[in-house]
Amino acid sequence: MRATFFGIEIGKRAILSQRTAMDVTSQNIANANTDGYSRQRARLEATDPWTVPGFNAPVSAQQVGTGVDVVQIERMRDSFIDEKIRRETSTLEQKTVSDDLMKEVESIFNEPSETSLRGQLDKFWAAWEDLSISPSRLELRRNLKEESEALVSQFNDLDERLRRLQGTPDDAFQGSIEDQLSDSLKQVNKLAQQISDLNVNIGKVEVGNANANDLRDRRDKLVEDLAKLVNIEASFDSLGHLTIRNGQHTLIQHDRVRELFLSKKNKDDPGSISGRESYPEFSDKPSVASAALTHTNNLGNMTITVAQTAKAHSMYSFLSYFPLTGPLSTFGVTSGNFTIQGKEFFLDAQNTSIEG
Repeated sequence: MRATFFGIEIGKRAILSQRTAMDVTSQNIANANTDGYSRQRARLEATDPWTVPGFNAPVSAQQVGTGVDVVQIERMRDSFIDEKIRRETSTLEQKTVSDDLMKEVESIFNEPSETSLRGQLDKFWAAWEDLSISPSRLELRRNLKEESEALVSQFNDLDERLRRLQGTPDDAFQGSIEDQLSDSLKQVNKLAQQISDLNVNIGKVEVGNANANDLRDRRDKLVEDLAKLVNIEASFDSLGHLTIRNGQHTLIQHDRVRELFLSKKNKDDPGSISGRESYPEFSDKPSVASAALTHTNNLGNMTITVAQTAKAHSMYSFLSYFPLTGPLSTFGVTSGNFTIQGKEFFLDAQNTSIEG
């Protein structure tokens, strides 16, 4: 038998649910101009019905609805569009930085103008032409000497200004390429740590089947900011853990961060971005790694053969395993990083792939 106030309870549930939906709408309006905020919506579902026994139901008892409830507050977000935005953002920032750099180089060469390198070269060759007509004239010889010295001086000036732009140790200054790289790497590592911390906090909030919408918005904004600094690829595993890679380097793997460094082979060489503080010596060797890893469990033996070839910073990895049925994770192999002869690899057991 239904309770006396059964209908009132349905009305109360409806009022509370619609009030929650209105609160979500108010939150959307309040954050209409908030950078990185994703519009949210309250997903309503009918609550479990109440079975009413009766003599007029020959097969089964009738059911009466018990009202409505908010089962989830969802973000209106498309992961495909997010990935496209990150990729195009990286491309745009790369083009913008390249354009700014070329403008700096153009200003150094200052072409075309009377004081440019081309103008000085024209004067130099004109002095040679004049001297070839009258090689015995002393004033033409002095003129060639002066134009030659002026050309050498201009070459030295261009060399110094280009070195200052590059930021070599003897000519380093604030705003150089080397200085910008160093600042950008600090920002990348800082953003990576913040994203990793948010990964942990999101996992704690969502362990009870809740949605950490605001934390996810914050993380997506940081990932987009990270894409402005370096090229990244973001992916989620079966548990929803976020992994971000910069090329072959795993920058973030859920709660772990592997920082990027500005490494140099020699002090006077320009810096290169690397996953290690020391210069990656393997990049100068044609072949650096060859190994076989064996895994044994109740399902039988498995051999993972890894061969890696590197040449001029271009790295190639190959993976073969036995038996050839199903992903490696099925056989107890877990994803992770491992090192062979100083070269670090990342094994993705779920997708049966290796990167290094």
